[in-house]
Amino acid sequence: MTAYDQYAVAAFDEGAVDYVLKPVTAGRLATAVSRLKDKLAAPPRDLSRLIRGLNRTTEGLSRNEAQLSDLVTNFNRTVAATASEATNLRRSIRRLGPTLVSADGALDSLNAAFPNTRAFAREILPGVRETAATIDAGFPWIAQTRALLAPDELQGLVNELSPATSDLAKTIDASIDLFPQADLVSKCLTRVVLPTGNVKIQDGPLSTNEENYKEFWYTMVGLAGEGQNFDGNGQYVRFQPGGGDQTVSLGTASTNLGALFGNAIAKPLGTRPRFPGKRPPYQPDVPCYTQPIPNLDGAVNGPADGPTP
Repeated sequence: MTAYDQYAVAAFDEGAVDYVLKPVTAGRLATAVSRLKDKLAAPPRDLSRLIRGLNRTTEGLSRNEAQLSDLVTNFNRTVAATASEATNLRRSIRRLGPTLVSADGALDSLNAAFPNTRAFAREILPGVRETAATIDAGFPWIAQTRALLAPDELQGLVNELSPATSDLAKTIDASIDLFPQADLVSKCLTRVVLPTGNVKIQDGPLSTNEENYKEFWYTMVGLAGEGQNFDGNGQYVRFQPGGGDQTVSLGTASTNLGALFGNAIAKPLGTRPRFPGKRPPYQPDVPCYTQPIPNLDGAVNGPADGPTP
């Protein structure tokens, strides 16, 4: 029993039964005492078997002198190699003592863990016994699952849905171009078209003080009411503005009808709105939502001859 671990090798060389380092625990001391008792209780060794074995070995070596020579040569090489590493070997042996001491502590901890392990094993045994029954109960479910995944069930459904999935993918791909255009239309409606329809047109005594989109639908209702007349050509609406000696050109309605003319009682005073002389420019590359809300108030009067600026 000592506080120095560097003398462990020398102690075992001298025939020590154990090497105990301070501080000494009760468990470690009990281990050392147990080893000593085992040593004292061991019977003396019988050397007769050793002598007989050594005799057989000697006879075998004498019959194989060449192999013995090689053995001695190889043994000398082994001893020389070991001697060249004597310093490292001494260091390793010197550190073996503390390693064994640490191993004793680790083994003690392992022994302390065994009761919990045994308790866990006892607790898990009922579950292990039920495992076979659980597996047997799972076989019908597996059979039903296989049937569900058969070609005439989900597998067939997946095959039938594959073309639709492919078309859906193409649709989604095409929507990449559609959605930006739909966004432009939505901006045009919310920023220009709908605000324009909500404007109340100020037209002097002809003002209705209603949003102009309502005036449009009021007109549709009136036309629907006046279009109740019917003949073989379908519904129609007749307007009777009156006759007179003033001939008014209504322009060309179509290539089939040609120019249309009407008779007015009095000479026309002017045109409303005034004819601008040309169509406003069409700019398809300019987004609609960037345009300002147009001025819908009373139109400017033009001369009686509409096409004349």
